[in-house]
Amino acid sequence: VLCGTNRHEMGFFWGREERFDQVSDEFLTALAGRWHDDPAGVLDTYRRARAARGEAVDNRAVAVAVGNDWTFRAASMALAGWQSGRAGAGAHAYRLDWCSPLYDGLVGAAHVLDVPLVFGTYDHPSVAAFCGTDVAAEQVAAVSDEMGEAWVAFARDGDPGWAAYDPQRRTTRLFGGSTATAEDPE
Repeated sequence: VLCGTNRHEMGFFWGREERFDQVSDEFLTALAGRWHDDPAGVLDTYRRARAARGEAVDNRAVAVAVGNDWTFRAASMALAGWQSGRAGAGAHAYRLDWCSPLYDGLVGAAHVLDVPLVFGTYDHPSVAAFCGTDVAAEQVAAVSDEMGEAWVAFARDGDPGWAAYDPQRRTTRLFGGSTATAEDPE
């Protein structure tokens, strides 16, 4: 299995949505409370971890991170962990970190951004603004080439070119910027 997520999945859904430009404390607490019985503790943990990495800790940024992890990332890692424990099976995990420039970068590495990159259709008129071909043509082409080559290698040989997922280390390939393999990213 090849499975993964995009770093800012929720950016696709919230992108330029005015009601999410300013996320209230109450909304953020309710959001975290959907998945955990200690929303204040969860939010504190997210804020401290993000601050330590030099990332934004405003309510909107934290809401996108919480929504991303609990809606997409946790399920993807559970699948990879389950698959890696099956005899004769394996999993490879990835995360797309390359960010769309759409709405001044507000959507980030949003949901479905990986699809036109994997298939090399990032310059198609229907997705060109989303993929940013007019802003960073060389960069988007490089990320697309890396992802496409990995998917083809996986389909052909079962090996996309990085270590299999290890549930203890959460081995994950990060695409975008400087592509690398990381242990337990974030």
